[in-house]
Amino acid sequence: MTGTINFKASPVFSRIWKAVNSKKINEHGRLEHVYNLIVEEGSSRSTKTWSDFQVVFLYLYENPLTSATVLRDTQKSCRDIVEKDWKKWLKDPMVRLDEFERGKITAQELDKYLKEENLTQYFIENKTNHTWTFKHNGNAITFTGLDDENNAMGLTQTICWINEPYNFSREVFQQLAMRSKVIIFDWNPKQNHWIEKEKIKETTFVDHSTFKDNPFITAESRTKLLAKQPIKYSEVVVSGWISEPDAKVYDFENNPRLFTPKQLRELQRCIKNEKEGSADEYEWLVYGLGLKAENPKKIYKNWKPITLAEYNAIDEREYFGLDYGWAKPTALVGIKYDGDRTFYVRPALYKPMNNMGETPLGEYLKAAGFPNGPVTYGWADSSDKEAGSDLSLTNDIRENYDLNLVATNKPTYKERWEFLTKIRVFYVDDSYFENEYENYALEYINDTPTGKPVKKDDHYMNAFEYGGMGIKEYLSIIL
Repeated sequence: MTGTINFKASPVFSRIWKAVNSKKINEHGRLEHVYNLIVEEGSSRSTKTWSDFQVVFLYLYENPLTSATVLRDTQKSCRDIVEKDWKKWLKDPMVRLDEFERGKITAQELDKYLKEENLTQYFIENKTNHTWTFKHNGNAITFTGLDDENNAMGLTQTICWINEPYNFSREVFQQLAMRSKVIIFDWNPKQNHWIEKEKIKETTFVDHSTFKDNPFITAESRTKLLAKQPIKYSEVVVSGWISEPDAKVYDFENNPRLFTPKQLRELQRCIKNEKEGSADEYEWLVYGLGLKAENPKKIYKNWKPITLAEYNAIDEREYFGLDYGWAKPTALVGIKYDGDRTFYVRPALYKPMNNMGETPLGEYLKAAGFPNGPVTYGWADSSDKEAGSDLSLTNDIRENYDLNLVATNKPTYKERWEFLTKIRVFYVDDSYFENEYENYALEYINDTPTGKPVKKDDHYMNAFEYGGMGIKEYLSIIL
């Protein structure tokens, strides 16, 4: 295939492209990649995703016998979000639609450019397998998810791009690393994550970007992000040239501190943001600056990770909490109480029942450490009817597997939070558990709390709440 390939790129692409192509001679005299892991972190609209499309496209176009896999936690999200955006980029790699909307080119020119520059012409698309194969060299790009874990984990590829990997465990990452030359890992760092341990390695390249790295950002997107900036994060306050209280009442007309016009405009905008109520410190740090910050709406705080060995060394009875899930994960936690306001939590099972095959849930619970007989208690979700049946899963497990499991009294959210926010919690380090803990937040509608959590990935949290409240009642704990 002949012709020139053109696309518009940001500084983010340049940095990632250089990192992907950095190679060295190893001790065996062979050429290998300098970086096995490339971590891209930063704000929204910083061109991370767009740049990764360009890197994957160009690398596979230029290098024979290479391949790429694009992964998210589910196939659906990978294909509905990432592959959809991939198609948009292929069809308009020179951002002609934006030029048209800005009045820089005519409708006729837009139509001409889109036909000439469309990069889908280089591929054979398999819509069933969501695979894109280059016509000239047979290199392929596959879009998939971890819900098809056997398929995802069995793939071998040159580049594995993990997009927004909030639910990826470190164990899964390590398996993928063994089957990939380079892993690209892009996210907005909103929480604690095991990737922090990987970032400090010499074979990891870390790139931080913000929306200011994006020369193609729309005026609307830029305005929305800038509307989140509080006064305390204006340049003149951050640099220590003026205090936040003094900045709020600054004399712009006389400008006694001789701030530059750019600094004055920024400060005026930040003051306007706070007056209009759009300023939000958390959203500015995470989505504007691409920094890790704790969500102020987070329900539980100050929990500490421990090792499994430390948990096992605690000489107390282990209780259990269980949250049922068919399409979503069934979650089981072990809980120990030290008699002095402290719970120790062991994430033990996190798997949808429709992914358990022919193995009954009771067998999974036993394998996860739930002992037989009346030696402990477990409290399970009271919504335990099997889909399309009146069968109680809890009763079935008690009768057929001799596990001392009872239905929770289903305490209200208010009751759970009033008790458990007073408890010290240590948990065995687990990526799924930590993801839920970090993102378990109060739901607000029009700035008014609903008294409920945001319903997203709260399976371990619910299991812990059922078990924790069960222990409270059983041991008559009063705080």
